[in-house]
Amino acid sequence: MFFGGARATEREYHERYLRERELVEPVLAQDPAYQEIKVHRKSSGGIFLTGVVASAQERTKLFEALIRVVGESRAKELMNGVPARS
Repeated sequence: MFFGGARATEREYHERYLRERELVEPVLAQDPAYQEIKVHRKSSGGIFLTGVVASAQERTKLFEALIRVVGESRAKELMNGVPARS
């Protein structure tokens, strides 16, 4: 019984990862300023981002683009791993 529940949870986590990756990767691909940003699979489902952008302005621009695809709350979480160089 537990094994089946664990498999269902893992499947849900993986589906969330695929969904979020599908939404975020096009945002990152549209601007060379985001070339250092990497998408990673989060063990609890979904994604997390790492990398840096050149400036606070580029970081704000990325944050606003992420809001449009994943909402403000999730965009804030994703931006935790993305500092600006300057």
